[in-house]
Amino acid sequence: MLQSEFFDLNDDADRADLQTFVDQLEATGGEDDPESALEAIHFAVNSDWDMDSTSKHRHVIMVFTDAPALSLEDERNATNIHYPSDPDMPRSLSELYAEYAGKMDPKAQSLLLFALKDQYPWKEMEQWNGSSLIPVESDGGLAELTMEKIISMLTGSL
Repeated sequence: MLQSEFFDLNDDADRADLQTFVDQLEATGGEDDPESALEAIHFAVNSDWDMDSTSKHRHVIMVFTDAPALSLEDERNATNIHYPSDPDMPRSLSELYAEYAGKMDPKAQSLLLFALKDQYPWKEMEQWNGSSLIPVESDGGLAELTMEKIISMLTGSL
């Protein structure tokens, strides 16, 4: 799992750095459900968010997946060499929700889940404050998503 620094999209240099980071990403593997999406959300929640109450900030986390997520409760994940090693990793979905609810401004938070509607944990997470589930097709590689749909969901969450 790759983790980047936090990018301020109001800053030209940060936008360029984000583009450089995204350009170097390469999708590999596949066909090996489940994925470490909940761990990625943990890292995103713990980013250096702008918490200035006078700014018109939004905290948006977008998840794109066509697979279920690894269960945080599964202790076997900790022995997997590809599993992120973080002593603060939540040990349950309820712990992840507490982290999400406690570390982000509830008036500014959005969690956009482009995911399978009937797979763990996306249906459960749709109930979280500021969360929206946008169903995708299984094993479709998210090919059905268009930039217009993504932008529409993003702007609708603001």
